[in-house]
Amino acid sequence: MEEQMEQRKEAAFENAKEQISDAADRLKAKSREAWEYAKEKSHEKWEDARAQGEQFWDDTQRIVQKHPGRALAISFLAGAVIGALLFSREND
Repeated sequence: MEEQMEQRKEAAFENAKEQISDAADRLKAKSREAWEYAKEKSHEKWEDARAQGEQFWDDTQRIVQKHPGRALAISFLAGAVIGALLFSREND
């Protein structure tokens, strides 16, 4: 009788061990899938951002070449505003 109880305990333990191992394997596989998905999406977003940055740079160059006086005036004005903001913060 005691031997049967011991065998049942061992069988239950082995069964639990297998279930935990299977669950861990499934979790590991899901984690890998999630990681690969995140890696792929981040790469796509990086490429999109890079392409948009290049497009912005090209557009900016085209506008500056077309309207150099305006570009100079805008950059001077932007510098003056940023300088005023920085100077006012130093005085606070």
